[in-house]
Amino acid sequence: MNGVVGNTSPLTNLAAIGAMGLLERLLGRVHIAEAVQLELAAGGHHWPGRAQVAAASWVECHNVQNRSLVLALSQDLDAGESATIALGLEIGATLVLMDEREGRHRAQRMGLRTMGSSVCYCLQRSAGCYRLSVRAWMPCALRPAFG
Repeated sequence: MNGVVGNTSPLTNLAAIGAMGLLERLLGRVHIAEAVQLELAAGGHHWPGRAQVAAASWVECHNVQNRSLVLALSQDLDAGESATIALGLEIGATLVLMDEREGRHRAQRMGLRTMGSSVCYCLQRSAGCYRLSVRAWMPCALRPAFG
């Protein structure tokens, strides 16, 4: 199985500006690790994207099989990033959506291609598919990383 694997921050960043549909239009089906789904409900909060992910038929949640890899990655990364990278390797992902720099670098060193939510936004905007102003986008893109 190939496909796109998404981490928490691109989902929350795009949901915060009402652009979750952007992922479906741009990438089709998005796979997420169960740890990402749990992060969306972390601390009992209703983080942006939680309801959209739960309702989206184009988002598929998976249990990561390689727990030892997740544990090893968790030495330097959070649970969502670790599980996202492991899931990407398990399904042979063509792309991993991740905003955190260290997570992207680790995924790249393991042979995965990565893209952040700001790139998703720019691709759609340049194609004329999305009209949100940069002024509305930047507060989300610059906020501290989730977690």
